[in-house]
Amino acid sequence: MRLFNKKKQNLFTNFENLLSSKTSIFFLSVTKLTINDKMFLKQEFEKHGLNFMVLRNKVFIKQIELNFPKLMNMIPLVQGFCIVIYPKSVEKNVTISNLQQLSVFLEKQTNFLFLGGLFENKLVDQAFLKELKSLKSSTKVYQNIINMLTLSQQNIYSTLQNPSQNLHYTITNVAKTDK
Repeated sequence: MRLFNKKKQNLFTNFENLLSSKTSIFFLSVTKLTINDKMFLKQEFEKHGLNFMVLRNKVFIKQIELNFPKLMNMIPLVQGFCIVIYPKSVEKNVTISNLQQLSVFLEKQTNFLFLGGLFENKLVDQAFLKELKSLKSSTKVYQNIINMLTLSQQNIYSTLQNPSQNLHYTITNVAKTDK
């Protein structure tokens, strides 16, 4: 019985350290989690520089109630197990593109429910994740800006050319009629 309590206490302490040290951390709820699911999650999250921890509801709820009251809104949503997603390395943080990829991944999975979390120490929810999915990548935004600048230069040039061409046409027509 003591070993179980020590293991539970270690899990409790690790979760508390994660919540206090990470600026970005996210929570999923899942009712059934197999070993294959865990291996699949590990592979997927590693692609995006993320890691995860699986907690039972009691550990999650107790820690939130004791130390992190700003996350209290998530407690009623948790069913079964809670999966805590966090950046793998200490010096790297979660980027917008990481979240976009996470959003696409979660959209394909039916058994995981995104509860919310913290992104750069700001509370986020499912609506935030859906908004991120609609954002364009930075490369696409830069391409659009360059296209807009290029097209506007061409439009300005053609607008400036147009009156001079009209004037040239008018003068040549007047000159032809005077002859």
